[in-house]
Amino acid sequence: MKKIFVLLFVFGLVVPSLYAKTFNFKIVEDLIYDDNIYYSDKNTEGSFLSSTKLYANFLSKIPSTSINVDANAHVGYNAYTEDFYNNSYMDAGLDLKLNNRFFDFRESFTYTSDPANNSFNERAERINNDVYLGYTSNKEKKLGFGVYAQDILDDYLKERYEYLNRNRVNLGAKLFYNFNPKKSVYLGYQYSNIDYSKNTFNNSNGNSYFLGATGEITAKIKGTAQVSYDDRHYNKKYEDSLENGNLIGFLADVTYKPFYSTTISLLGQRKMEETFFANNRYYISTNVNLAFKQLLFRKWTFGLAFGYENMEYPISVEGMDRDDNYFTFTPSVDFKVKDILSIGVWYQNRNRLSNMESKNYLSNKTGVRVAVFF
Repeated sequence: MKKIFVLLFVFGLVVPSLYAKTFNFKIVEDLIYDDNIYYSDKNTEGSFLSSTKLYANFLSKIPSTSINVDANAHVGYNAYTEDFYNNSYMDAGLDLKLNNRFFDFRESFTYTSDPANNSFNERAERINNDVYLGYTSNKEKKLGFGVYAQDILDDYLKERYEYLNRNRVNLGAKLFYNFNPKKSVYLGYQYSNIDYSKNTFNNSNGNSYFLGATGEITAKIKGTAQVSYDDRHYNKKYEDSLENGNLIGFLADVTYKPFYSTTISLLGQRKMEETFFANNRYYISTNVNLAFKQLLFRKWTFGLAFGYENMEYPISVEGMDRDDNYFTFTPSVDFKVKDILSIGVWYQNRNRLSNMESKNYLSNKTGVRVAVFF
């Protein structure tokens, strides 16, 4: 497995370098103390952690074409002082984007031991691979259309988590009304199929109908806003489990830059997520993240991020409807010593409050990071 992500990392660096015009590297060392590495409500375990990562970025055009290339790769090692053998892990990733005015190809590969989402607390070595291919007609015309296909693979590498292995395929189409090349409203439909490799309990088919707007609202505000109706049908019936699920969802992804040195971003989403908690086949995730960054004197960067997520489970367990709320607060300060060196400090407070008391936890992380650019 390590050979796979090393090969992907090398591919992400060497192939684009044949056309290299903008190519840079970064090494980041984070020294962290985490007071609750297992997200436990009782008998918490703390640990120091050394996280070392090498990043590479390439941004250019393929010669004699209009195709933009944006490639990012990283490889890292995370070493814990608490139970070093079981907790320490390697991670790697490759993000590749190829696009022009009409088509968009994206490949995102991740190898990690982090939790896949908030519903699983224990670390689980896994691979995620997300491939997207889309086509959109000329945005200079008032009416347009788009089609896309997406394949998302989640593969857990330890036997005890194999029941989570799944593949999701999305096929979609959109109709656009373009006010101008940078501002559109759209109407769309998406078909989804989720197939599990080790069990069939959660195998399903789904439909999503959505209405949205995207582009530049003003010269300083841009983003996407969308509302949707989702329905899901499970292929097998089970007593005390829902055969169908439906949801009115939303997506808001907005960036506001009142000045060149100030960035405010908002990301909000409501959607169905996979789960195996008791007889629940899914839970409803509603999350909002607000981030603020301020650059001062071209040297200091101040960051502040707030996160909230609600996880609602539709099936009662022992007469209780489980409902979890996550609150995250992350301030940070970075100082650019030179063009090739920056140092920073950060803190994260993460709290889960659940109506099931055993699911509560509080986690505090404090870190010092050093980044070298070359």
